[in-house]
Amino acid sequence: MHDTLESLHARIWSLFYQPKQGILYTFINPRTRQPVLPTADEVLRCIPNTAGWGTPIEDSCLCAGTYLDAMLLRHAAQPTRENERKAREIFRGLMNLAGCGRRRGFIARGLLPDGKTYYPDTSVDQYTMFLYGLWRYFESPVATSKDRDSIRKIVSNICLQLEEDEFVIQTDAGSVATFSDINAMIYGRVERVLQPFAVGWKICGNLRFAQTYGKLKAEQNGRRLKILKNQGPPPKGKVSLYALLQTQVALRCLCEIESDKKDRVIYESAMNRIGRAAPAWIGQYRNFGKLRLHDDWDLDWRHDWNHRMTDNIWIFGRQLYASGRFDQVKHSSSCVREPCEAVLAMLLAPNSTLHKPARIHFDRMLRTVEFDHTWICDDVNYYEHAFHLLGGMNAPTNWFPSARR
Repeated sequence: MHDTLESLHARIWSLFYQPKQGILYTFINPRTRQPVLPTADEVLRCIPNTAGWGTPIEDSCLCAGTYLDAMLLRHAAQPTRENERKAREIFRGLMNLAGCGRRRGFIARGLLPDGKTYYPDTSVDQYTMFLYGLWRYFESPVATSKDRDSIRKIVSNICLQLEEDEFVIQTDAGSVATFSDINAMIYGRVERVLQPFAVGWKICGNLRFAQTYGKLKAEQNGRRLKILKNQGPPPKGKVSLYALLQTQVALRCLCEIESDKKDRVIYESAMNRIGRAAPAWIGQYRNFGKLRLHDDWDLDWRHDWNHRMTDNIWIFGRQLYASGRFDQVKHSSSCVREPCEAVLAMLLAPNSTLHKPARIHFDRMLRTVEFDHTWICDDVNYYEHAFHLLGGMNAPTNWFPSARR
């Protein structure tokens, strides 16, 4: 297991890592082994779309949030200068994504190597994973006092802007983001709006954020906590697994911060239900050998966009997936990415009885899937995180807050 993960670690840092800005590219072209980056002009004109979906800077922020925790766990297990450097590099990338925008509290999805060009759209998902990474880094011994001051300022700006925008995420231009509904009273969102203010309260020590956190919990007669207590998760086929994992990540932050035992039990119970639902996706890894992955094809958003039959980005995406050109992407997502997302969702749950089967599944996955022909960072970056949460490289495993009290 260790050798496989070390090989994957080297692949991530040689293929996906962009050293100028310290970010992780989302997509690499298999044929050239290089990212097909948009030009600055294309980004400024929002080609192919306002969020850069399909480009190598689609999900740099989302990927780095959890990967930063993986690097911190790696350094905790083997405290070397190189491991510390890598953790600091991922943190630097997140800081660059938080510092490039014009609008207070804006977090870019990705960034070109020039350090100043980014798509204007962002999303709830980016903020959830970004805040998770910063919270874990802030609490780690790797963070310097200067790092913590920078984190306080950024998290404070996020919270203040969310309050000003009435808890609706905005683009860098000040319009409503495509996936902006962080305040929605639905399962999969109620925990997302609580996370920034819980993290902001603990990091900044600002009583205002604690009060906002309390008001959001109490709103509509405590409806958010009632939803977490009584609903979800939706069954497979009714929800994307990545959405459940993001909910799990937000809940982990809340569990670590919440001082009220009754509310913490609600969070932990919600996490355990996700952990019990996750195995429905794990067995997909057994289908890995049904399609031979290879490198003789192009993952090139520009070619696809220039040959589009519609300007509607949603119809364009459906047509592209139906064309057969993305069969390897779909297969890798189903057989490589989702099983590991499921294992990670189990490991993040506080119920330790979920961790043993997660370890068994993870070991079997690593004996079945291969990473030599995976070209999407989202498909592979969770493996290192799961490995270290399982105690890989002798990392400490007693990490869950209730176990530390």
